[in-house]
Amino acid sequence: MADFNGTLAVLRIGRLFLKSGRNGLYGLQIARRLRMSRSTTHSILHKLESDAIIEGKVVKCATFPPVAARRVYHLTDAGRDVLKGALSELQLAST
Repeated sequence: MADFNGTLAVLRIGRLFLKSGRNGLYGLQIARRLRMSRSTTHSILHKLESDAIIEGKVVKCATFPPVAARRVYHLTDAGRDVLKGALSELQLAST
């Protein structure tokens, strides 16, 4: 059952990335929007990054003290195709 739950969490995060367009998302932002724990969110982000679905970049953040920098994630082009395909298959399977 844990694998199924993990797959759903990945799809929820992937859907959020697709909705965000080309805008980057950071881990805490994703965790809050999806009401997921930070540890779960970051472990999924790490897996997606290692699979080249997303890429992360550390950016300085002058408007959010006391954090001097945060990691912002973007979908890769390949990741966008993979996630769109997975969500389409899920939609077809549910009809």
